[in-house]
Amino acid sequence: MKLLYSLVLFFSLFAGFTGTIDAQTTCNENFTVTTTSTPSTCQSNGTITVTLGGDITDIFNVQYGVSSQDGFLINPQESNVLTNIPPGTYEVTVRAFCRINSDYDVVKTISNVVVGGNYIVPTASFNATSSRKSYDICDTGIIALNVNNGSGTFTFTITSAPTGVPTGVITPTKSGTLYTFPGENYPSGNYEVQINDGCYTTVCAFELGQVTGFPAFTYSSYTGFRPTLVDNTCTTVYWYAGAVTTANADYYRYYQDGMYQVGAAPYNTTIPTNWTDWTAANLSSSRLLLDISPNNYINFYPGTTTTISVYTRLKGCDTGYSIINTYIKAPSMTNAVTLRTCEDYVYTIRPWTDYDGVFCYPLSVEVTKVSDGSVVFTNPSWSYNSSGIPVTLEYNVNYRVTMTGADSKVASTTTNQNRNLVFTTDILNCDTYQIRYYAPTYTTCWPVTVTITDESGNLVCTNTFSTTATQTSCELQYGVNYTVTMTYDTDPSFVYTVTKKLDSAFPTAYTMSLYSSTSYCYENYGYINVTRVGSGTYPAGTKVTITGPAGYTSQTVTTSSSSTSSISMGYTTLPPGEYTATIDHGCGTPITAVVTLNGAYSGNALDYTTENTCSGMKVTPTGLMTYQGSSTTTYYRLISGPTGYDKTVITPGGYFVFSAPGTYVLGIMVTNSATACAFKQVTIEYTAPPLALSGTETSAYVCTDDATGVIRLKAINGVAPYTYQLWNEENTAKVGVADIESSGAVNFMYGTSGATYTARIIDQCGNMFSQQITMARLKDARVVYTPNNNVCTDGSIELKCITLGETMYKWTGPNGFTSDSQSPTRPDADVSMSGWYKVTVMPEFCGDPMQDSVYINVYHPLIAGQVTAPQEICVRTLVQTPLNCTVTGGSGIYTYQWQISTDGTSTWSNITGANTVSYTPTVQIRSGIYYYRVLTTDICGTVESAPITVNVTPCYIPINPHIRGRADQ
Repeated sequence: MKLLYSLVLFFSLFAGFTGTIDAQTTCNENFTVTTTSTPSTCQSNGTITVTLGGDITDIFNVQYGVSSQDGFLINPQESNVLTNIPPGTYEVTVRAFCRINSDYDVVKTISNVVVGGNYIVPTASFNATSSRKSYDICDTGIIALNVNNGSGTFTFTITSAPTGVPTGVITPTKSGTLYTFPGENYPSGNYEVQINDGCYTTVCAFELGQVTGFPAFTYSSYTGFRPTLVDNTCTTVYWYAGAVTTANADYYRYYQDGMYQVGAAPYNTTIPTNWTDWTAANLSSSRLLLDISPNNYINFYPGTTTTISVYTRLKGCDTGYSIINTYIKAPSMTNAVTLRTCEDYVYTIRPWTDYDGVFCYPLSVEVTKVSDGSVVFTNPSWSYNSSGIPVTLEYNVNYRVTMTGADSKVASTTTNQNRNLVFTTDILNCDTYQIRYYAPTYTTCWPVTVTITDESGNLVCTNTFSTTATQTSCELQYGVNYTVTMTYDTDPSFVYTVTKKLDSAFPTAYTMSLYSSTSYCYENYGYINVTRVGSGTYPAGTKVTITGPAGYTSQTVTTSSSSTSSISMGYTTLPPGEYTATIDHGCGTPITAVVTLNGAYSGNALDYTTENTCSGMKVTPTGLMTYQGSSTTTYYRLISGPTGYDKTVITPGGYFVFSAPGTYVLGIMVTNSATACAFKQVTIEYTAPPLALSGTETSAYVCTDDATGVIRLKAINGVAPYTYQLWNEENTAKVGVADIESSGAVNFMYGTSGATYTARIIDQCGNMFSQQITMARLKDARVVYTPNNNVCTDGSIELKCITLGETMYKWTGPNGFTSDSQSPTRPDADVSMSGWYKVTVMPEFCGDPMQDSVYINVYHPLIAGQVTAPQEICVRTLVQTPLNCTVTGGSGIYTYQWQISTDGTSTWSNITGANTVSYTPTVQIRSGIYYYRVLTTDICGTVESAPITVNVTPCYIPINPHIRGRADQ
């Protein structure tokens, strides 16, 4: 068959817009084509109506088809109303036969026909943040789902749930895209919920998790009790519970919801009758006030014997609780010297205010001399104040301080203070050393004189000072006995003497060890400790230098004082390998130490596996944390994710379920905390594409025998296998074919030409949608098309054939082109590839082959040719010939932009308004050489012309040329 082909482009930018095209006059085809569209309000129910106008008397058997760049296709059909189209931009093909010769036909392709609509199928996901897991001891769960897109009006139906939860339609509370189910008493377990918006049914399958145990208190023994410090409140006591942190997302949620209560009762008796809500509002400096009536503190003091139980329970749930069995520690005091004069000192008496000071107020306070029991101070009813009780006492005398609570509980301690010199760490040098000392704190008796004499009584040095700051002696010799004497100048009767001797003993060997904190989440991050072996003190100024393997930066530390402590080199990256430390005391031979380290904490093994499930994408983390090359405690958590992502911390073998599309970040940790930092992170993208029909592998046609109907369907996304059903056009009754279940494409051998049916597709999870399909008549259908009949040189020729089942396609074309592909591409096009491309295909299940063809035109290369010759003109004069350039090739539809330059090679500037094929430059008022060129552009690219030179000269004009000079007369 011979084809007469004319290409007409039609641009329709908005749904409902109507355009008109005039056809070329071949076969008396002087007719117009208009299109209108209606938007798609569901997944795929838009329409395009094609109308022919003008003179249509010479054409008949008109067929209409639709295709898109993303593979959507409606095979040619006789109806001019193309239906079941999703939102998008399409190419409409109209094919008509000529009455004057039925062997000829004309094909018109109309591009950029838009079907409007913004419908996106609904997606539902479990919102783990807004939901609340259920406790194991009581049903306390809350369920919240995120539902996005769709029509916005949804029907929720619980189709599967744990025992005790009724199934059926529910009405959630809506807040934006969040839908919270009614009630707060859902048990843990697996749920399936259908959400239908009238176009599409999506299923959200999820597991509502379970919570066990209770959050830990900041203190979990007698150290948790605190006194009220208020008179006559001995039936209440503070318990240092602390706030529940976000480290455990489940406990924190219940804490935020006010679901925890705390109470106390005598050990091994009934549960408390008085409970305090464990909430932020009830915390006073992290403490909860517990009512222990009718008991008071005296009932719970006995030694270390268990006397009291602290309970944690779930509000409204009496079937479970946690218990801490402990006691209230006997109270004591924290007294201290607050002033030292030359004659006596001030001793301030205070009870502890933490677990060591659970007194029943007011207190009776008494101070007596131990030697004779005489009372030096008494206060029979002291109410707590933070200043304490100052009492003036004598030096070097034993005193007893006694406190008695309002419940008769007694606490006592003794004190005996002096004003002797206090020594601290010596300074060691290679050949000498220096002692360091200071006067007792709060001393006000000044000045103080310290003298040092040697074994022969010779004065070595003396120091007089009036401050409690640390003093440093003169340099002393190792191995010599020295006498250190302290006197107060204002009190000559006081003399304090002590003997000092120090033998030189620097360390002779050192070792190295690794320290790494879990608080710094960097690969192989830590620091090296250099520690002496045996005894000895290293001197001030000891220099330690460590070198190591590639990736380690050498470190040096110089000590500022003498010490026996380890020398820490500071945090840095410590890759596996050998490390060498050089320790230089500043005297003698430096000491070396060598150690091989196998790295610090590492999370480099982090990886994951995925599995598509009805609940979403199941992500199982793999890889363990290591410490110095050996496996260690490992935890995983999601660092971030879409709204409502799961904040649970899991251990190896656990998994996360991604139900909402978005970007997730998975981290590996060594700490069981929802806020701990991760040593390594990986980003996981989850697109959650909805269940749909493949646009390239779905077709419906009647074979050329006009008897055999073939409906080919293939579902994508969702969870296979799929169930395929065929219903009538109204979607109210099944047609007479059995359902088909398959993970791939299926074929229904059913249908009549022009008939419309409804396909229902259901995946394994219950996601379901319906799609209307109309049967095409292959006997006169056009099966070949191309996105672009006109191709630029070096472009690609794209050939398309509609899906006709699993079969063979045979293409032929210019220059020996052949292909067995359904839709081949021929790259690097040139003019010799112009011509007819033909395909022969045997539709699956059809007995007769089909043939069709399409014409491709490849443009000649775009070339800029001859330009206007150079010109020389005077200033203020137009050029004699307009500037021009001959351009060939391309589509022939060009745009122009003239440019000017001062040197003809660089700094080309666009000339405003110079956009025509030829250009007459504006008059120049200054002489000089001007360069011009033109950029010519079409769909195949842009070419530059050669520069065109215009030389503008001054052209001087003679003045009074008729007057002759004197010499001429």
